[in-house]
Amino acid sequence: MNNPDNVLTSQIDSFIVEKRLIGYRYHNEEGVVRNFAEFVLDNGLPSVVSKVTAMQWVDAACSAKSRNRRISIIRQFALFLNRHGINAYVIPNVYRSIEHDSFCPYIYSKKELLAIFESADHYGQLRGLPYSAVSFPLIVRMLYGCGLRVSEALLLKVRNVDLRDGNLIIRDTKFFKDRHVPMHPNLTSRCQEYAQKILPIAFPDDWFFPAKANAHISYGSFYQYFRQLLNICDIRPLNSEHGPRVHDLRHTFAVHCLKKLDNAGLDMNTVLPILATYMGHTTYIGTGTYLHLSAELYEQVSDMVESRFGYLIPGGGDSAI
Repeated sequence: MNNPDNVLTSQIDSFIVEKRLIGYRYHNEEGVVRNFAEFVLDNGLPSVVSKVTAMQWVDAACSAKSRNRRISIIRQFALFLNRHGINAYVIPNVYRSIEHDSFCPYIYSKKELLAIFESADHYGQLRGLPYSAVSFPLIVRMLYGCGLRVSEALLLKVRNVDLRDGNLIIRDTKFFKDRHVPMHPNLTSRCQEYAQKILPIAFPDDWFFPAKANAHISYGSFYQYFRQLLNICDIRPLNSEHGPRVHDLRHTFAVHCLKKLDNAGLDMNTVLPILATYMGHTTYIGTGTYLHLSAELYEQVSDMVESRFGYLIPGGGDSAI
């Protein structure tokens, strides 16, 4: 007789295989659905996706966001089981919690950015990373100068960096979209100097930012390094949960771009789709958030929004009585 725990694990294995075959990476999601199996085992629950088992696991989530994520994934798993003739409880979507996402990214000031760049230039080499004294400061500048995700920078290969024309070719991104990212001439020049010094003899499939033989710089190493830069610059977290992060360099890039483009007199309706494509967004929603942040940080952007779109909402005061 099959062990029920092994049966559940086997079902999850098949579910993950199917997800990847139809095009999903399913890396983080895999951890979540395997957590369901661990929860079932640890709590002595039946190894089936019943209403009791599924809801106990969902309600054990630590936040509304985590709970909604569990509902979404266990729903997909249950639908998969039902398609294969295995009875499983499908949680209705109405069970999702209402999320109030109050997170606001940290936008670095020009003064803070200069301090970060200067600290990176003088930081020196990290233990066990022979090229870090040169590569890490360049990565910091690339994240801000091109608005890249950290993974996109660390996973660059030599063939993805066009040193002649100053373009980055970003492959296999978060949303499976390749894109070309033009660099500022100053950043291109820094990349050329870096390549001459660190990569005088390199093959196209070599990592552009190598750590050791056949390995790129790890996310953990870079995150720890950037946290140390913030400490050196005395840029402190806003509170215990959120604060300045390396990913906020990407947010800062977007906000500063919008401010610069508005100062140039360009139409935001035209600019946003271009910026969304440059940053690798699949919709304008994420990029549109930066317009809101820009309006909060820069009065002239707020005035522009009011003058162009203020007629959409009737004015308050006596006229509204």
